[in-house]
Amino acid sequence: MKLNLNALAKSEIVWLSQHYCKHGHTYLNHYGCYLKEVEGQQEERVGVLDIESTGLDADFGFMLSYAILNASTGDVLGRVVTPAEVTSGAYDAELCKEIVKDIIQFDRIVGYYVADRRFDIPFIRSRCLVNNVDFPPFGAFKVTDVYDIVKSKMKLGRSNLKSACEFLDIGAKTHPLTGKHWMDARTGKKAGLDWVWKHNVEDVESTLKLWNKIKHFQRRTNKVA
Repeated sequence: MKLNLNALAKSEIVWLSQHYCKHGHTYLNHYGCYLKEVEGQQEERVGVLDIESTGLDADFGFMLSYAILNASTGDVLGRVVTPAEVTSGAYDAELCKEIVKDIIQFDRIVGYYVADRRFDIPFIRSRCLVNNVDFPPFGAFKVTDVYDIVKSKMKLGRSNLKSACEFLDIGAKTHPLTGKHWMDARTGKKAGLDWVWKHNVEDVESTLKLWNKIKHFQRRTNKVA
């Protein structure tokens, strides 16, 4: 279907230019996808995001892996870096390209301590900048940080993901990260990287279970990244 810009308000044109279809194009360019994916859908596309990294600051570390769990299908997108990417000095350059392509498939990103001024999204954005990868612009997707719900609606001794999941009897991690796993991974050892990936997937699975259990205690906001 041909898009008639004259029939749209300025705000609608801006929205179409800032949101992406499953092919990685803006809805302004793929208007047919907009009609199928947005106008015709009942539920927004939700992806549960978590990354693992070699450190907490993007100028002294890089992403080891990312996982995005499709809340509707249960499919997990993402991967861990390869030993060759670590030892060659490429680090997370390709990972940055791949995570951007995967993030823009979703209308809402859910995570734990994931929002701006926290960890995952600022870290990803920073690594994309240094790797010359275009991170989605402001407003391209909405963000729900499950940490906010735990912190404001529950009363726990600690508000981290592990504590909240244990309190609510949500499956304990079978692949917790130890210092050795982390050091092996950051130096490119395959066994360490494999462990990190399994840990990463378990985190998004736990986050989705936690969110489903407590999301009705807080209004779903339209906060964007």
